[in-house]
Order: sequence, then structure tokens, then C-alpha cells
Amino acid sequence: MIQLKPAQASDSNKLLALLESTPQQGIVTLNFERQPNFFHGAEIASQQPFITLAEDESTGNAVAVYSNGKRDVFVNGKRRAIRYAHDLRIAKNHRGKHLIQDVIEESQKVMEPDEYSQIVILEENAASLTAVASGRSGLATFHPYGKLVTYIMSTTYDFAPKSSLTIRRADNADIPAIQTLFNREAANKQFYPVYDFQRIGKDSYYRGLSISDYFLAFENNMLVGFIGTWRQKDFKQTRVVEYPPWMIFLRPFYNIWCTFFGGFPLPLKKSVADYVSLHSIITQDNRPDILSGLLSYVRRSLSSSGDKTMILGIADNDPIKAATKGFIYRTMKSNHYLAGFGEDARKSLDHTRPLYIEVSRL
Repeated sequence: MIQLKPAQASDSNKLLALLESTPQQGIVTLNFERQPNFFHGAEIASQQPFITLAEDESTGNAVAVYSNGKRDVFVNGKRRAIRYAHDLRIAKNHRGKHLIQDVIEESQKVMEPDEYSQIVILEENAASLTAVASGRSGLATFHPYGKLVTYIMSTTYDFAPKSSLTIRRADNADIPAIQTLFNREAANKQFYPVYDFQRIGKDSYYRGLSISDYFLAFENNMLVGFIGTWRQKDFKQTRVVEYPPWMIFLRPFYNIWCTFFGGFPLPLKKSVADYVSLHSIITQDNRPDILSGLLSYVRRSLSSSGDKTMILGIADNDPIKAATKGFIYRTMKSNHYLAGFGEDARKSLDHTRPLYIEVSRL
């Protein structure tokens, strides 16, 4: 018998076990983990987590999980609490038994008729999941709303234009200016998560962050942009479970090549990938040249500290993506959806505002 219920803090270990047993298949088999506590990762994705757990009553094991919590984002320039649905996992021996529909339906029961959830799905997985989960009896309908491009950047070198901006790390005295610029610029994008920079270091939504993790760009002594760095390995991990045989053989030679020519070193099998997430991307008037200068400065800073890879996300319809020109990167593409029961939420949105998805909070 399968019991569906809201997950509690005491369920963390069984949820961690479920995550460890459900790797994501591909050329390289990866697992997305949340050691040492499942809820630490959930608390940076949502300010009000709501996690549905499917438990096998005969064993006490978690066999499925789905998150559908809330976080404050800007919608049409106004602050709103919007749900974000993610972390769908189904135990291997329970797939194909309608459990995916049951757990999603249970999670969506808390939604008001006019509510919707944001959902981000890797492009290669989107067709299969939306076919199963969209528009069926009791389930929300998925409406496509934009695409996210995740840039996996090498820190070895770049060919970006030289910037004349003055760039430095932030300190506590900078918080008022940071907040003012953020409030003005973030509101111009759809679904940009709301940040309260005074809460950094005091709130689990900002776990592992300090104000000195932000880099500030100044032009004529005026703050015109900033970007944050976030090392999340202490509570979110990407583990390499398996390589194909040919990649195991080539890995040492490829990593030597990366050292000299730039690239993305492959970690040992069973080890956790090392990368730094870039987030809170803000520039005056959405200027790509400011972001380019920040990226180049941060790249050099991370390279000098031994970090090999940095990751950021930019919506496909955001002109600021021009800032990535001159950097060494690979990309992953994802589809963004608004899933709800009522009228198509896209009709109420100002489509002139670019979409913003914070990769570090997925």
C-alpha cells in the first residue's frame, strides 16, 4: 500500500535514499543529491516548501517525491508568491504504475483555481513528462513559456572585450545600493526571484551565501551591475555515477588537454562535480557589456582560486545573453512551463519583459 503525505523533517534520510537510487541516465549517468539533509536544498528552491512524499507502508521507504512550494518572484513588475514544481523522483520498481500521476495530483490539490506553478524541464525530457502529466483528469495543464539556456563556462581564459568598469567584491556597506539597483532592474524581468540582501547569512533561503560572494561593477563611481557566486556543494551535489568505457579510457588525457587549452575537466567516477553557480545577475538597463565585464572578472578570480567551471542561466529571449560572447562554454537547454487549472496564465503576462530563471535555485 502506498501512502501519499506531506514530507516532514524526519523524512530526510528516506528522501536522500530515494535520490541516491534514482540516477539520471544519459551518455554519462549523473545523480543529483542533497546530502546531508534533503530540506536544505528544498529551502533554497522555495521560501515555503511543500513536498509530497509517497511511502511504501510495508517497508517505510520513500518511493516517490514531488515538490511544489512557493517563492516570491516579480510578475509584471509586482512581487507575487508563485509555486515552483520540481524534484520529481520515482523509485525504479514503482515506475509505470501511475504513481507519477498520483503524486503530482496529490501535490497539486493545495493549489487555488487561479494558481499556477513554474516548471523547468530539460529539453530532452520535456516531451515524455508533459505527455504523462499535463491536462489529464485532476492534473494541471502545462503551458510553454520560454526557454532557459544553461551556460557551463570554463574559467581557463576568455576572449571577451576588455572592460573599463571598476569591479570589486561587495561588503555590508554596499547592501543599500545593491538592494536599490536590484529592486529597479529585477522587476523588469518575469519571474525573477525577489532577494532581500539584508537576509543573507540569516535565512535558509540564502544558505551558504555571504555578501562578499557578490561582485559589483561601477561606472563613474556609480553601481551599475552585480553578480553573485554560490558554492552549493555542501547541500546540493551532482555525482558522476558512471561513464561509458571509452570515456573512462580518454578521461585522463582529456583532463590534461583542458588544463592547457580550456574545457571542463571530468571528475572521477563516483565523485561529486566541482563548479560555482553564478546568480543574481543584475545590470543597469539590462546592458550586456556590464555582464561581460563581470563575467570576465569573476572568471579570473575563480581561476586563481583553482575553480575550473562556473555555471549561469540566461533565458533564450533575454538580450543580455550577448554577454556570453568570447567565453568558452557548453550549453544545456530547458523548457519553462506554467502549469495550472484555470485560464492560461500567459494571457496576463507582459511579454516584453524577458524571462529570468535562477539556475542556482532549480
